[in-house]
Amino acid sequence: MTIYIAVDPTRPRVWRPKMNEFLTSYSSDQTLLWALLIIGVVAVAAISLHLFWTGVFRAVAALLGPRSKTPGDAD
Repeated sequence: MTIYIAVDPTRPRVWRPKMNEFLTSYSSDQTLLWALLIIGVVAVAAISLHLFWTGVFRAVAALLGPRSKTPGDAD
């Protein structure tokens, strides 16, 4: 069984967002600053995710309360 999909030839097949003038000129003219900007964005995202998940794990631990048994109690 063959399925045919009608495609409008006047419309482009794939929509791709176009880079604006700032992104194209800044990334090609100021490569060092562009690299530092990317590193900064990644660092901020990593620290933000670290703080978020640390808060989540501490909140879950606080809700569960202290554990009564430890691995040393198995003896």
